[in-house]
Amino acid sequence: MPMVVAIVAVVAVIAVIVVTSSKGKKRKDDYVSEPELTSDSVVDKDAGRPKQPERPPPPDISPEIITVAKEIVTWMDDELAEANQHYEAAMAAKGKGDEDAWQSKLHEAREHFLNIRERWNNEVVAEIDGELPMGCQWDADEVANHHVGKEAGKITKALKRLAYISKQLRR
Repeated sequence: MPMVVAIVAVVAVIAVIVVTSSKGKKRKDDYVSEPELTSDSVVDKDAGRPKQPERPPPPDISPEIITVAKEIVTWMDDELAEANQHYEAAMAAKGKGDEDAWQSKLHEAREHFLNIRERWNNEVVAEIDGELPMGCQWDADEVANHHVGKEAGKITKALKRLAYISKQLRR
């Protein structure tokens, strides 16, 4: 008799384990199958989304602006060399602990970087802005990047230190 009770107890424990372990689990029959896609099926990825109107190409700019952009980049090389020279002198002064010289050289470097930015904005971006037709879907910077992107990229790269210098200035 004790053996029968032990067997019944074991069977009951196994039954409880099986029942509790299957709770919360989905059976194979519970899943809904996806429709099968064939080579004739068409999948519309943008279904339900409104289509954005395509932008027209950017307007043309005068050849003079392109020439000016190239001239500024050529001029910028000398200005950038001076700016970087002042920047390196500022970092050397900072390393020596000479705060006055450090700040002074940072100001000088900043002026050269600002000259580059100001000339680009006044002679290229502002001129493009003046040529844009009313209702144009492009802004002057986008048009500049489209037509003189190589030059705009050089200007952007040259001005990377300007933000750092501006953060370092104390007066």
